[in-house]
Amino acid sequence: MPDVGTLRRDILKAHKSGFSIHPGSTKMYNDLKAMFWWPGMKNDVVEYVSKCLTCQKVKIQHQRPSRTLQSLEIPQWKWESIAMDFVSGLPRTRAGFDAVWYEAGEKSLLGPEMIAETTEQVKKIRDRMLTAQSHQKSYADQRRKFLEFEEEDHAFLKVTPAIGVGRVIKTKKLNPRYIGPFQILERVGPLAYRMALPLHLSNLYDLKEDLALPVTPVRIDDTSIKKLREKEVSLVKVAWSRAGVEEHTWEHESEMRTDYPHLFSGN
Repeated sequence: MPDVGTLRRDILKAHKSGFSIHPGSTKMYNDLKAMFWWPGMKNDVVEYVSKCLTCQKVKIQHQRPSRTLQSLEIPQWKWESIAMDFVSGLPRTRAGFDAVWYEAGEKSLLGPEMIAETTEQVKKIRDRMLTAQSHQKSYADQRRKFLEFEEEDHAFLKVTPAIGVGRVIKTKKLNPRYIGPFQILERVGPLAYRMALPLHLSNLYDLKEDLALPVTPVRIDDTSIKKLREKEVSLVKVAWSRAGVEEHTWEHESEMRTDYPHLFSGN
Protein backbone atom coordinates (compact mmCIF):
# COMPACT_ATOMS: atom_id res chain seq x y z
CA MET A 1 0.00 0.00 0.00
CA PRO A 2 1.54 3.33 -1.01
CA ASP A 3 1.98 6.10 1.55
CA VAL A 4 -0.64 8.36 -0.01
CA GLY A 5 -2.78 10.70 2.06
CA THR A 6 -4.57 8.89 4.89
CA LEU A 7 -4.83 5.54 3.09
CA ARG A 8 -2.73 3.55 5.56
CA ARG A 9 -4.38 5.29 8.50
CA ASP A 10 -7.82 4.40 7.17
CA ILE A 11 -6.79 0.73 6.93
CA LEU A 12 -5.63 0.76 10.54
CA LYS A 13 -9.04 2.06 11.60
CA ALA A 14 -10.30 -1.49 11.06
CA HIS A 15 -9.15 -2.01 14.64
CA LYS A 16 -12.26 -0.08 15.80
CA SER A 17 -14.75 -1.58 13.37
CA GLY A 18 -17.74 -3.63 14.46
CA PHE A 19 -16.27 -6.72 12.81
CA SER A 20 -12.85 -6.78 14.52
CA ILE A 21 -13.87 -5.48 17.99
CA HIS A 22 -10.48 -4.07 19.09
CA PRO A 23 -8.08 -7.00 18.55
CA GLY A 24 -4.57 -6.99 19.97
CA SER A 25 -1.64 -5.82 17.86
CA THR A 26 -0.51 -9.35 16.90
CA LYS A 27 -3.97 -10.53 15.79
CA MET A 28 -4.64 -7.29 13.96
CA TYR A 29 -1.34 -7.50 12.09
CA ASN A 30 -1.98 -11.13 11.07
CA ASP A 31 -5.46 -10.21 9.82
CA LEU A 32 -4.30 -7.19 7.82
CA LYS A 33 -1.22 -8.73 6.23
CA ALA A 34 -3.41 -11.24 4.39
CA MET A 35 -4.67 -8.35 2.23
CA PHE A 36 -2.31 -5.39 2.77
CA TRP A 37 1.38 -4.73 3.26
CA TRP A 38 3.77 -1.78 3.41
CA PRO A 39 7.25 -1.20 4.89
CA GLY A 40 7.09 -0.87 8.69
CA MET A 41 3.49 -2.07 8.75
CA LYS A 42 3.92 -4.14 11.94
CA ASN A 43 5.36 -1.17 13.86
CA ASP A 44 2.50 1.02 12.64
CA VAL A 45 -0.05 -1.55 13.87
CA VAL A 46 1.60 -1.84 17.30
CA GLU A 47 1.72 1.94 17.71
CA TYR A 48 -1.90 2.40 16.60
CA VAL A 49 -3.22 -0.27 18.99
CA SER A 50 -1.14 1.07 21.89
CA LYS A 51 -2.79 4.49 21.50
CA CYS A 52 -6.35 3.15 21.33
CA LEU A 53 -8.21 4.72 24.26
CA THR A 54 -10.76 1.90 24.46
CA CYS A 55 -8.06 -0.78 24.71
CA GLN A 56 -6.24 1.18 27.41
CA LYS A 57 -9.43 1.30 29.50
CA VAL A 58 -10.44 -2.32 28.93
CA LYS A 59 -7.39 -4.53 28.38
CA ILE A 60 -4.92 -3.05 30.81
CA GLN A 61 -5.73 -5.81 33.33
CA HIS A 62 -3.76 -8.24 31.14
CA GLN A 63 -0.53 -6.36 31.92
CA ARG A 64 1.72 -6.89 34.92
CA PRO A 65 0.44 -5.02 37.99
CA SER A 66 1.99 -1.58 38.31
CA ARG A 67 3.81 -0.11 41.31
CA THR A 68 6.14 -1.99 43.64
CA LEU A 69 5.14 -3.22 47.08
CA GLN A 70 5.19 -0.49 49.73
CA SER A 71 6.14 -1.98 53.08
CA LEU A 72 4.73 -0.71 56.34
CA GLU A 73 7.06 1.10 58.71
CA ILE A 74 8.30 -1.08 61.57
CA PRO A 75 7.80 0.58 65.00
CA GLN A 76 10.88 1.36 67.06
CA TRP A 77 9.28 0.26 70.33
CA LYS A 78 6.49 -2.06 71.36
CA TRP A 79 3.00 -0.55 71.56
CA GLU A 80 4.23 2.42 69.48
CA SER A 81 1.74 1.32 66.83
CA ILE A 82 -1.44 -0.38 68.03
CA ALA A 83 -4.10 -2.15 65.97
CA MET A 84 -7.47 -3.37 67.19
CA ASP A 85 -9.33 -6.41 65.88
CA PHE A 86 -13.11 -6.61 65.92
CA VAL A 87 -15.20 -9.78 65.57
CA SER A 88 -18.85 -8.98 64.93
CA GLY A 89 -22.04 -10.77 63.94
CA LEU A 90 -21.86 -13.23 66.83
CA PRO A 91 -24.93 -14.52 68.72
CA ARG A 92 -26.03 -11.83 71.14
CA THR A 93 -25.24 -12.23 74.82
CA ARG A 94 -27.73 -11.62 77.61
CA ALA A 95 -26.46 -8.04 77.77
CA GLY A 96 -27.18 -7.59 74.06
CA PHE A 97 -23.61 -7.59 72.73
CA ASP A 98 -22.72 -9.32 69.43
CA ALA A 99 -19.04 -8.31 68.97
CA VAL A 100 -15.63 -9.00 70.52
CA TRP A 101 -12.87 -6.40 70.80
CA TYR A 102 -9.34 -7.63 71.42
CA GLU A 103 -7.40 -4.98 73.28
CA ALA A 104 -3.72 -5.15 74.11
CA GLY A 105 -1.95 -3.24 76.86
CA GLU A 106 1.46 -2.99 78.48
CA LYS A 107 2.16 -3.71 82.11
CA SER A 108 4.53 -1.53 84.07
CA LEU A 109 8.20 -2.52 83.86
CA LEU A 110 10.05 -2.71 87.12
CA GLY A 111 13.83 -2.65 87.47
CA PRO A 112 16.71 -2.00 85.05
CA GLU A 113 17.21 -5.71 84.32
CA MET A 114 13.65 -6.06 83.05
CA ILE A 115 14.04 -2.93 80.87
CA ALA A 116 17.31 -4.19 79.39
CA GLU A 117 15.82 -7.62 78.63
CA THR A 118 12.75 -6.07 76.99
CA THR A 119 14.91 -3.76 74.87
CA GLU A 120 16.93 -6.72 73.60
CA GLN A 121 13.80 -8.69 72.75
CA VAL A 122 12.29 -5.75 70.88
CA LYS A 123 15.50 -5.42 68.83
CA LYS A 124 15.41 -9.11 67.88
CA ILE A 125 11.75 -8.84 66.85
CA ARG A 126 12.42 -5.74 64.70
CA ASP A 127 15.35 -7.46 62.95
CA ARG A 128 13.22 -10.51 62.15
CA MET A 129 10.35 -8.36 60.90
CA LEU A 130 12.70 -6.36 58.66
CA THR A 131 14.14 -9.58 57.21
CA ALA A 132 10.70 -11.05 56.54
CA GLN A 133 9.52 -7.75 55.08
CA SER A 134 12.52 -7.59 52.73
CA HIS A 135 11.94 -11.15 51.50
CA GLN A 136 8.25 -10.48 50.91
CA LYS A 137 8.97 -7.27 48.95
CA SER A 138 11.62 -8.96 46.77
CA TYR A 139 9.22 -11.80 45.96
CA ALA A 140 6.26 -9.51 45.22
CA ASP A 141 8.20 -6.98 43.12
CA GLN A 142 9.29 -9.71 40.67
CA ARG A 143 5.67 -9.86 39.47
CA ARG A 144 5.17 -6.10 39.32
CA LYS A 145 6.52 -3.24 37.27
CA PHE A 146 7.85 0.04 38.55
CA LEU A 147 5.57 2.98 37.77
CA GLU A 148 5.69 6.61 38.83
CA PHE A 149 4.05 9.77 37.51
CA GLU A 150 5.23 13.33 37.21
CA GLU A 151 3.23 16.54 37.21
CA GLU A 152 1.18 17.05 34.02
CA ASP A 153 1.28 13.31 33.24
CA HIS A 154 -2.04 11.55 32.61
CA ALA A 155 -3.26 8.36 34.28
CA PHE A 156 -6.30 6.09 34.37
CA LEU A 157 -8.26 5.09 37.48
CA LYS A 158 -9.57 1.58 37.98
CA VAL A 159 -13.29 1.25 38.69
CA THR A 160 -15.40 -1.64 39.96
CA PRO A 161 -19.08 -1.11 39.13
CA ALA A 162 -21.36 -2.26 41.93
CA ILE A 163 -25.11 -2.09 42.31
CA GLY A 164 -26.86 -0.35 45.17
CA VAL A 165 -27.06 -3.46 47.36
CA GLY A 166 -23.31 -3.99 47.23
CA ARG A 167 -22.75 -6.63 44.55
CA VAL A 168 -20.30 -6.21 41.69
CA ILE A 169 -21.73 -6.22 38.17
CA LYS A 170 -20.09 -8.60 35.74
CA THR A 171 -18.39 -6.61 33.00
CA LYS A 172 -18.54 -7.53 29.33
CA LYS A 173 -15.62 -7.55 26.90
CA LEU A 174 -15.50 -3.88 25.97
CA ASN A 175 -16.98 -2.39 29.14
CA PRO A 176 -14.36 -0.01 30.61
CA ARG A 177 -12.48 -1.23 33.67
CA TYR A 178 -10.69 2.11 33.89
CA ILE A 179 -11.78 5.73 33.48
CA GLY A 180 -9.78 8.77 32.48
CA PRO A 181 -7.32 10.01 31.59
CA PHE A 182 -6.79 12.29 34.59
CA GLN A 183 -4.01 14.87 34.72
CA ILE A 184 -1.54 14.63 37.61
CA LEU A 185 -1.42 17.94 39.49
CA GLU A 186 1.07 17.08 42.23
CA ARG A 187 2.61 14.20 44.12
CA VAL A 188 1.48 13.98 47.74
CA GLY A 189 3.02 10.63 48.77
CA PRO A 190 5.12 7.67 47.55
CA LEU A 191 2.13 6.37 45.55
CA ALA A 192 -0.39 9.15 46.07
CA TYR A 193 -1.19 11.91 43.60
CA ARG A 194 -3.65 14.77 43.37
CA MET A 195 -5.43 14.68 40.03
CA ALA A 196 -7.72 16.97 38.09
CA LEU A 197 -11.16 15.61 37.19
CA PRO A 198 -11.96 16.45 33.55
CA LEU A 199 -15.31 18.19 33.22
CA HIS A 200 -16.46 15.97 30.36
CA LEU A 201 -15.83 12.84 32.45
CA SER A 202 -17.70 14.28 35.41
CA ASN A 203 -20.71 14.94 33.20
CA LEU A 204 -20.46 11.61 31.39
CA TYR A 205 -20.17 9.33 34.41
CA ASP A 206 -21.80 11.54 37.05
CA LEU A 207 -18.86 10.87 39.34
CA LYS A 208 -19.20 11.75 43.01
CA GLU A 209 -16.63 13.71 44.99
CA ASP A 210 -15.02 10.47 46.21
CA LEU A 211 -14.80 9.26 42.57
CA ALA A 212 -17.46 6.61 43.17
CA LEU A 213 -19.10 5.52 39.93
CA PRO A 214 -22.85 5.27 40.60
CA VAL A 215 -24.88 2.47 39.05
CA THR A 216 -28.60 3.23 39.07
CA PRO A 217 -31.59 0.91 38.60
CA VAL A 218 -33.73 1.62 35.54
CA ARG A 219 -36.63 -0.80 35.71
CA ILE A 220 -37.88 -4.22 36.81
CA ASP A 221 -37.90 -6.67 33.90
CA ASP A 222 -39.04 -9.90 35.56
CA THR A 223 -39.97 -11.57 38.84
CA SER A 224 -39.27 -14.98 40.34
CA ILE A 225 -39.83 -17.03 43.49
CA LYS A 226 -36.86 -18.85 45.00
CA LYS A 227 -37.92 -21.78 47.17
CA LEU A 228 -35.79 -22.54 50.22
CA ARG A 229 -36.25 -25.27 52.80
CA GLU A 230 -38.54 -23.35 55.10
CA LYS A 231 -39.61 -20.29 53.12
CA GLU A 232 -39.95 -18.65 49.73
CA VAL A 233 -38.02 -15.55 48.64
CA SER A 234 -39.36 -13.09 46.08
CA LEU A 235 -36.78 -11.95 43.54
CA VAL A 236 -36.86 -9.29 40.84
CA LYS A 237 -34.73 -8.96 37.73
CA VAL A 238 -33.32 -5.42 37.79
CA ALA A 239 -31.89 -3.50 34.84
CA TRP A 240 -28.98 -1.30 35.99
CA SER A 241 -27.52 1.58 33.98
CA ARG A 242 -23.83 2.54 34.08
CA ALA A 243 -22.68 5.26 31.67
CA GLY A 244 -25.37 4.24 29.19
CA VAL A 245 -24.64 0.48 29.45
CA GLU A 246 -27.33 -1.80 30.91
CA GLU A 247 -26.69 -4.88 33.04
CA HIS A 248 -29.16 -7.25 34.75
CA THR A 249 -29.05 -8.89 38.17
CA TRP A 250 -31.52 -10.76 40.36
CA GLU A 251 -32.19 -8.99 43.68
CA HIS A 252 -34.40 -9.48 46.74
CA GLU A 253 -37.73 -7.77 46.08
CA SER A 254 -38.01 -6.58 49.70
CA GLU A 255 -34.63 -4.82 49.55
CA MET A 256 -35.37 -3.20 46.22
CA ARG A 257 -38.76 -1.95 47.43
CA THR A 258 -37.03 -0.37 50.43
CA ASP A 259 -34.13 1.22 48.53
CA TYR A 260 -35.88 2.04 45.24
CA PRO A 261 -39.67 2.28 45.81
CA HIS A 262 -40.15 4.29 42.62
CA LEU A 263 -39.50 1.15 40.55
CA PHE A 264 -42.69 -0.39 41.93
CA SER A 265 -44.93 2.67 41.70
CA GLY A 266 -46.79 1.19 38.71
CA ASN A 267 -47.44 -2.16 40.42
